[in-house]
Amino acid sequence: MSELNESKCEVEMKASTDLEGVIGFLEDLTTSLKAGKVYVQHGSDIVTLKPNKNVQVAVRAYQREHKEKLQIELTWRHLQGKAFSDLGLKVSSADPSE
Repeated sequence: MSELNESKCEVEMKASTDLEGVIGFLEDLTTSLKAGKVYVQHGSDIVTLKPNKNVQVAVRAYQREHKEKLQIELTWRHLQGKAFSDLGLKVSSADPSE
């Protein structure tokens, strides 16, 4: 019986920065996801991710008096998933209540 040796690669970073830089980061992420390979690098740490067609998405948004937060988590495994359009989740720059 052979033993499976799984190595863990991780990059984690948290900082306050400008919105334009974050937008550029998200655009780079989108381009990488479309290409099917995402390289995340911080200093000498590098993680290579290879998303498949079935992606689990978790979104959390909240607003408080002095703080707003948007969390987006993408996870993929070798499982079947729903089409994104069937989830009923939308993001817009326009106020949907108007």
